[in-house]
Parts: sequence; structure tokens; C-alpha cells
Amino acid sequence: MEAQSSDREPILGFSTLSMIDNLTLLYNRRYFHEAAQAEAQRAETRGRPFSVVLIEVTGVARLNWKEGYAAGDEAIRAAAQTVQQTAARYGGTACRHGGSRLGVILPATDEQTAESIAGEVLVELRDGPVMGVAASAWRPGDDGEAVIARARSRLTTG
Repeated sequence: MEAQSSDREPILGFSTLSMIDNLTLLYNRRYFHEAAQAEAQRAETRGRPFSVVLIEVTGVARLNWKEGYAAGDEAIRAAAQTVQQTAARYGGTACRHGGSRLGVILPATDEQTAESIAGEVLVELRDGPVMGVAASAWRPGDDGEAVIARARSRLTTG
């Protein structure tokens, strides 16, 4: 769906591109929260959990200070590529949660499996800046925000 002005020109920011983060080319924060909410509704209906994995690239501020913002951006992009590959491997959705934080929504995944996947991401990113990784799974009665908040509260670094 594309909005157009009266002279039939597309309105920028009103298409699929408005859901994509321009640095990482992953879905953006808004999409992350909407997708988590949709998964929570599906989980409630089907009784099948989903999980969220959050990844924090904590070394970005230091990289920005020492080597410039391009180095920090590159660290986020490199982490995003790994996160995207992980999401694809497990049928998930990779998103940029904001700043130097990335997220993956993993349908039909319990907490133990999500923690294992989080560990894989940490291993794959071991040569980059310091990372923090946390996972959380849906529980009956949770909405998408609750699952994300639980993962965020568990997020620790290196």
C-alpha cells in the first residue's frame, strides 16, 4: 500500500520502507513491537510459545569515541547481519530494537531453545565489540510487551 499526494507522487515514509531501519536494513523498533504483539495473540490462541532474544552491542560508544561513528555503525551492521542469519536459520524475524540493541522474534520457540539460540549468537559475535544477550519466552497471559520487557530486564553484558 502506498499513499500518494494529490499529484500522484508517493508520500515518503508511508510504505514498507518505513518499517526498515536504514542502518541495519532490519525491521525497525515499531515493527518489532507489533510483531511481538501478533505472536503473543497467536500464542494465546494456539497455546504455543514464542520467544524474544535481545542483543546489545555495548562497545559502540567506545568505538565511536576512539575510531569515529563509522566504526560504531559498522559494528552494529556486522552484528545485524549475524542476527539476520540467525533469524533466518530458525524462522524468526530480526529487528533493530534501537540504538545498539537488536532483537529476534522466534515463533514456536520455548525459553530453553531461545537461550540456546542466544548463546549461539554470542559465540558468533565473539570477535566483535562486547555483547550482552538475553532471551525470554511467552507465558500464558503475556502480551508482546511483557515478553520484550522480561528479555530486556535480563540483558547483561560481557
